[in-house]
Amino acid sequence: MIKFDEEKQEWVSVPGAWTYDDIQGFTGFASGEPFKSEEEVWEYFLGFNEHFPDVYDVPLPQWALFQMAEEVIRNRWHCTFPPSEED
Repeated sequence: MIKFDEEKQEWVSVPGAWTYDDIQGFTGFASGEPFKSEEEVWEYFLGFNEHFPDVYDVPLPQWALFQMAEEVIRNRWHCTFPPSEED
């Protein structure tokens, strides 16, 4: 999980697991069409700051977006693709 530290003017890590509501609240990932592949999930999250530059004054950290993508894929949130062989 992350929160914005007003004093430092940066995103910081805080204890806790990512939930569907957290990720939806930060990125709105489930507002569009469901993801059809893992690649679509990675493209959405790793390109979030580039595709939605006006959402936050300070862009979300890439490490947090990476964690969000992993959770979405692991839980198949808003996804139509089947689990991978590794799951």
